[in-house]
Order: sequence, then C-alpha cells, then structure tokens
Amino acid sequence: MNVATDIRPEIEKAARSWSVALMVHRFPIISETFVATLAANLIPHLGDLRILATAGEIAPTPHHALVAQAGLLDRLHVSERRGRIDPRRMWAIADEAPGKRAKLLALAALDVAAPREKLALTRMMSKQPMFDVVHCQFGYEGLAALRHRRFGTLRTRALVCHLRGSDITRHVRENGRDVYDDLFREAELFIANCDFFRQTAIELGCPPDKIVVVGSPIDTDFFAPPETPRAPLVDRPLKLVAVGRLVDKKGFGDAIEAMGQLGDLDVRLDILGEGPLRPNFEARIAALGLQDRVHLHGAATADQIRAALHTADIGLAPSVRAADGDADAPVNTLKEAMATELPVIATEHGGIPELVIPDENGALVPERDPDALAAAIRDLAQRPDAWSALGRAGRIKVIEDYSRERVVHKTLSAYDKALSRVD
Repeated sequence: MNVATDIRPEIEKAARSWSVALMVHRFPIISETFVATLAANLIPHLGDLRILATAGEIAPTPHHALVAQAGLLDRLHVSERRGRIDPRRMWAIADEAPGKRAKLLALAALDVAAPREKLALTRMMSKQPMFDVVHCQFGYEGLAALRHRRFGTLRTRALVCHLRGSDITRHVRENGRDVYDDLFREAELFIANCDFFRQTAIELGCPPDKIVVVGSPIDTDFFAPPETPRAPLVDRPLKLVAVGRLVDKKGFGDAIEAMGQLGDLDVRLDILGEGPLRPNFEARIAALGLQDRVHLHGAATADQIRAALHTADIGLAPSVRAADGDADAPVNTLKEAMATELPVIATEHGGIPELVIPDENGALVPERDPDALAAAIRDLAQRPDAWSALGRAGRIKVIEDYSRERVVHKTLSAYDKALSRVD
C-alpha cells in the first residue's frame, strides 16, 4: 500500500545538511523501541544523527535487533558520570566560549547542582559543531537540555521536545503544573505523540502554535500479517495476547479479572512483558485458579512479540490512568498488533481512541471495567467472521498514520518548522 506523504522537496533537500541529536535518558531500552525505530529511519535523510544518553550507561540487554542492524550504538554518546568536571577542562571550554568568566561560573554551578545530568562535554561543547536540532525524547529530558543550553554545554539552533506520556501526566502531578513553564517559553517546538497529549500540553501553557502531533513509528514491514493465515477457531482455545510492561497503566490486572469471568469459554491469555507488578499478577492468577489460562511470559524480543501476535486471535490493550497520573498515548504494542491484522479490544483511555475506531478496526470499553472487557471479549469471540475485516482496517490505519515513512516525513517537517522560528 502506498502512503501519501506531506514532505516538501525543499525540506527533504535541506535535511541532508542537518545535524540532529536525539536526547534520551538511557539507550537502548527494549520498551522504547520507538526511539531506535525513529533514529534508524531518520539516518538516510539527515547529514548527521547522534543519540545523546544522559543516564551515564548503556541500557542492559535485550536490545531490539534494529539497534545492531542500523549501527545505532556507533552513534550513541553516553554522559560522563565520573565525579566532578576537571577544572582544566572547564577553562578550556570556557576559553572558547563567549563570556568566559560567566561561562566558568555556570559550569561550576552545573557540576554541583546537576552532576547526574552532565552530558559528554567533549562531544557537545565548543569543539563540536552546533547541532541544528536537539530532539528530546520526553519532557524531562527537555528540562535537562534547557539547563545545558543555558549553561552553554549544549549548543543547538533549535530545541525540540517530544511529549510522550508519563512526562506530561505523572511528572506534572509530581512536580506541579508549572514544571514546564520555562521550557514552553524557550524551546522552539514541541511534538506530542497524540492529540490527547497536545491538548494536555496546551492546557498546561504550551502555545498552540508551538506544538504539532507526530505519532511514534511502527515498522509495518516487520509487523506484517503472518504468511500463513491464522488458523480458524475450530477445536482449539481462543487465543488472546497483551504486550507491555507490567505496570499499573497497562491495565493487565483488569485483563486477568476479565479472564476470571470467562470460565465458560475455552480461552487463553498470553501476557508478554516484565515489570514490578508481576508478583501481584501471579498471586491474582493463582487466587482465581487461572494458571492454565493466563500465562506471564516475561520480557520479549520483537521476534517473540511478532510470533505471539501471529498465533493470536485478538489483541488486548486495557490501558488505564495509573494512580500516579500516568497515561498512555496510542499504545505502540497495540499498533504492532493491528499492523499484523489482528482485531483488538482496548480502552477509552488517553490517545487510544485516536487509533482504535469501534466497529471499524476493533472495540473500545471503559477503563478499569473488567466486566465490560469480559463482555467485549465474549462478543468478539462469537463473531470470528468479522475478524479479518477488522484486522485489515486496523493495518490500514496504522500504515496511514504511523508507518516509518509517514512519521519520518512529519518529523522532518517539524524540524523545519522549529528552525524557521530561529532563522
């Protein structure tokens, strides 16, 4: 299927000279494959792309196979976490920067106030050409980048901040509604990964003309329908699958409770993912006597996720607003399921209704409502003839809005918009 693009030729031409940095806390994280996917697909369009990780270490395995395939670790620059900045380095840096005395004092203050956020100074100071765009993944990385930009330890023509979920929900609840006031004022552009979070940011004070919507990309070539059609539902259990971290906002506890209400159906639920709620889920599965019907498989690679999606009948994404305020955008694992032409059941939560359209590509139920979730599973289980049409419509939706090509083009257009504010 061909996807129409909205990239202008002059933007594509200009992008070949741009130097862009994706700023993250840690890389690569298996649950944040959207960063690796975005990086890998931006590389052919840019003059240079780097990944700046502020956590001071490379994330532990497993890594998405794309990380090695695209050589992303060769583009990764990890922050230094080895104590105080050498004074001689401070002087060398300050000597090449305007306002030498002020710069030195700023660096000293940074060393004391934010040692955990120090970037690899040798990579990003005066000896490193200025970036055209620093694209921060999550608002809290935007706050760190803003401090470094003020200190002169991060030089960029345009600062772009991507608001993805916990940063615009939980982080705001924990730090106050004014936590991003300076960032809203000083960053050139914001990207929200769904309209729900765009509106949330505007309500918090982000100027409407400084924020655009660009969803997270999905590899629709990798997450494609199975080569052999899924087996018909004859003399076998109905197979449900849910993928994500075992945390409150994914709502997997509600899926387990729903399974407890489906004792009259021959149904199995596979949950792929790891997280702190695993002991709670294991205890609840045992209490409900669901050990043979609900299986927690732990962390999974992309290959394992695709295999599970190819053998399932229905995908679940019962996301909820967590107790700490965290919320979901259109869930990436839900997009992956839909890209394989799997019919889905999800919740009326966050940005999910921008992805799942009832009776067209799936079903929506209220969040934190196991009864409604069980009823939706029962209803769809009784209509296997509808699965193919729902699945095909789901894949079309994902390709149109979240394919790598579409997201890359929208991202380059966002960079151009940001740079136009400083030119």
